[in-house]
Amino acid sequence: MENNNTLGKIRKEALHHWLESTNRKVVFYPDAKLPPYEITLDTIILPDMLKSGIVTDIFYESPECKYQTADGVEDFHVSYFCSIGDWASNITDMLLDDRYDNLDYDSEEDLACTIFRYYTRMLLLVSEMVEDFTDLLCHLDIHRGIRKKDKKIYRRMFGNITPDLMGYINTVCKHKYENVHACNHHLSLYFEDSNQPTNFKNPIKLGLSSGHTSQPDGIIVPKLGDILAIVINGYRILDGLLLENDGKPTKLLEDFSKAVGIKGNF
Repeated sequence: MENNNTLGKIRKEALHHWLESTNRKVVFYPDAKLPPYEITLDTIILPDMLKSGIVTDIFYESPECKYQTADGVEDFHVSYFCSIGDWASNITDMLLDDRYDNLDYDSEEDLACTIFRYYTRMLLLVSEMVEDFTDLLCHLDIHRGIRKKDKKIYRRMFGNITPDLMGYINTVCKHKYENVHACNHHLSLYFEDSNQPTNFKNPIKLGLSSGHTSQPDGIIVPKLGDILAIVINGYRILDGLLLENDGKPTKLLEDFSKAVGIKGNF
């Protein structure tokens, strides 16, 4: 009987949703000197592929590239968007990593910590993309003469949990000296992706004003899908901006480039 309480099950579901939502394609490079070929979502990525070649993604049809070609302008390029696209490939690479697929969310402490490290890396990647999207919206408002908002307001545009998630990342994954490091006496871990209940009474979790509580009894790790949804919603926000501009992003990208001092190839 298949174990439905594993990281592998959640990872595969998240990978499919990520690729479908961002129009990214998975490709296999059998050799550094040979061109890649696309792997469809229904194709099983065989272990031999991972050993003999490279499995990664391409994003020619993703929002980052779509923004720069929607006007039909040749040689139109803004480095900011391509750089975001490159960074987002880190997320695909992590979602393609099947090394921990057999780990159960209820594994003993050392293996649970391995799963936690996987989620931590994903949280750090997502936090950087949230900052990129936030800075983009903020600079566009300033350039258009709109009063700059608090960063939390911009972040909430990507989903109501985004400000809480960023606070969680900043105190559990980043600035740990006076936060999780100060109270992590082998705290138990609970993953919201698990299908098991938790009996924590005073856990570290989303929504806390700081990364630790007084004498916490565990750490609750948010769902992988909820973490990725923030980035996906960020793309939707940008899509909305382009629609306001009649689907022609050239002016939007020029505005943004001027706002942040980037010289786009217009």
